[in-house]
Amino acid sequence: MNGSTLPASTASPAPAAPDLTACCTAALAVSRQVGEALRTGCAARRLLPLLRAEGSWARQLPAAIGQLAALPPGDRARARDTAAPTLQAWAEQTQENHRLLNRRGLRINTATPYRYRPAKA
Repeated sequence: MNGSTLPASTASPAPAAPDLTACCTAALAVSRQVGEALRTGCAARRLLPLLRAEGSWARQLPAAIGQLAALPPGDRARARDTAAPTLQAWAEQTQENHRLLNRRGLRINTATPYRYRPAKA
C-alpha cells in the first residue's frame, strides 16, 4: 500500500460523542437522584449504582465538550451558551452531594487545588 487509508468496509468509525446539552442534562438528572437519595438516608446498595451512573456521564463530558471544536464559531457559541446553565446546575448539585456525603461521614475524591511548593535547597 502506498500510504492510503483502509477501505470503508474495514475502517471502524469513531464512536460518536454525546451531545453536550444531552450529556449535562442526563448527568444533572442522575445527580439530583443522588442528592435525593442522600437526603432520605438511603442504603449504600441504592446509592452506589447512582454514583456509578453519574460517573459514567462525567467521563463522557470531555468528548462532548470536544465536539464543540468541530462546530462553526457561531454554532459553537450557541451550543456553549445552551449547555452552560445545565453544566453550572450540575456542578452546584455535585457540590451539594459532596457536602451531604461528608455529613454522612463518606469522603469522595475531590479536586484539590495545586499549590506551588519550591524544593528546599
